[in-house]
Amino acid sequence: MPMQALLDLTPAQFKRVLEQAVRSRAVCEFDARPFGFQGKTLSGTIEARDNGVLRVRMRQMPDAPESLLIGAFCDVQMQLSGELYCFSTCVIDLPNTGANDVFIATPQAMQVANRRRFARRSPAEAVLVQLWPAGAESPYHAALVDIDPHGLAVRGHRGDLDELLLIGDTIRLQLELPQVSDSFELPAIICNKKLDVDREHMLIGFEFEAIAPEASQTLERLRTSLTDPAAGFIDLEDRA
Repeated sequence: MPMQALLDLTPAQFKRVLEQAVRSRAVCEFDARPFGFQGKTLSGTIEARDNGVLRVRMRQMPDAPESLLIGAFCDVQMQLSGELYCFSTCVIDLPNTGANDVFIATPQAMQVANRRRFARRSPAEAVLVQLWPAGAESPYHAALVDIDPHGLAVRGHRGDLDELLLIGDTIRLQLELPQVSDSFELPAIICNKKLDVDREHMLIGFEFEAIAPEASQTLERLRTSLTDPAAGFIDLEDRA
């Protein structure tokens, strides 16, 4: 099961969320690969809605010919009132407004990331997670924030990770639990990422992808360790 399940909004919910997104100028993050950015996340704010079109003011315009941008499909994540919403859309036009504006099609449907169905656990002592993107010769490092049987979240430096880790990509994770003298290496899919409150760090969520037999066995060992009192994890609900 995914760390965060996506639930379809009802038509009434979708209408309310879209209206709120326009009123509050919600920030959207675009999967940049359709725009020719192979290692970046593009973001912008929703400025207006008119006749089935959303006007988004981009923080940085895609460096690609207009002929390639218009009609390009992309996946979008939107943070609003503490919830994460996801939708798909396409670029309609690039208006000559003198600003970094992009017209995108108003989505026909939207999903919200559901809350976790398993108790999240946080390490009582610092646990370092090694992140191995495809082709990396050395790992990047981040601190374990929380973990459950199906995934984990880490906190790492924005400058190192923001342009490197793209939602939907699969990387290798390595972590050691010194309290139980065990280490784990698992493939995982990047499910979500956002800026931490200091805006210098990223919070990144992963879903374990234990398809191969060896990875499946490793995941079962990790799940067993999560229930071991000696491993030093604390239920976040108990900490509150």
